[in-house]
Amino acid sequence: MKDIGVQHIGVADTIGVGTPLKVQRAIEAALKHYDLKDISGHFHDTYGQALANTLIALQMGVWQFDTSIAGLGGCPTPRAPPAMWRRKTWSTCCTAWASTPASTWIF
Repeated sequence: MKDIGVQHIGVADTIGVGTPLKVQRAIEAALKHYDLKDISGHFHDTYGQALANTLIALQMGVWQFDTSIAGLGGCPTPRAPPAMWRRKTWSTCCTAWASTPASTWIF
């Protein structure tokens, strides 16, 4: 994909059925072709897995994530209320802060 100009890979679970193991495998596959700085995460929370998926991505070194504020954004799904479509910014920040050394925080 680099040959055709793709500069960034977003590992995404846009329907919220991903698990930490699937996220880990997807990131490992992306790392075979892209540097860590060129990989991000995008995890919907339809079945309550977005925070766990974010945590495994953080543990693997991913530091860029798509989030939502006040439940805005995301795509409608019949299985979950709108507030659950995408991982909320505050929850993602708390997960990041709790799982990384304070010396790496950026304010």
